[in-house]
Amino acid sequence: MEPMAAQNLIFLFPFFVMCVYLLPLYYMVTKLAEEKESRGREGMIMMGLKHHTYFLAWWVFLLAIVTGMSFVLVLTASLKIFV
Repeated sequence: MEPMAAQNLIFLFPFFVMCVYLLPLYYMVTKLAEEKESRGREGMIMMGLKHHTYFLAWWVFLLAIVTGMSFVLVLTASLKIFV
C-alpha cells in the first residue's frame, strides 16, 4: 500500500466506523418514535408485559445488531485494512 494512501486511510477510518455505529442509533430512534406514536408499549403493558421484560427485549435486539456489525467491521478491517 502506498504511504499516502495509508495516511489517508488512517484519517478516514474512524469517520467510517462512527458512521457505521450511527445506523443502530438511527434505527432505534425511528422504531421508538413509531412505537410511541402507535402506543404499542401501553397496550402491551395493559396486557401484562413487565417493564424489565420490555427493556430487556430492546437491549437484546440492539446487542445482536451491534455485535453483528462489530464482527463484520473487525473482519473487514483485519482482511483489507490492517494486512
